[in-house]
Amino acid sequence: MQYNTTKFTNIDDETFIGIYDGDKYEVESKDERYFPTFISKHFEAQLLEKMFQKASTANNKLKYPEFIKTVNVLDEEMITVSTKSEISIKQSVLVHEQQVKVMLAEKERAERSKVVEAMDIAKEDDR
Repeated sequence: MQYNTTKFTNIDDETFIGIYDGDKYEVESKDERYFPTFISKHFEAQLLEKMFQKASTANNKLKYPEFIKTVNVLDEEMITVSTKSEISIKQSVLVHEQQVKVMLAEKERAERSKVVEAMDIAKEDDR
């Protein structure tokens, strides 16, 4: 299966437990997780509903359309690699998240390497 990835951030001050396909996914407060986009969007809806319920008890004039404009849970979608289709959605999500973390680490290492190379060139130019 080919999944695109969207980073999901639990912006709430409580642990979020998202449920997808009967499986629970726990995301600590302020934690970020990399899920397939369709799951990130599903969790976004669940988290926003939870946060809206809390906020609307404090302010009964608060409307959902205005509330959701004030929060940002999802990052930009990333193109990512495919996973084996014979495993469950839950297993696929965990494998997918590991692959994204590896991909992001490799990208960061490449960027650092470019910076070090540029610094070496600058040192040579100074001589």
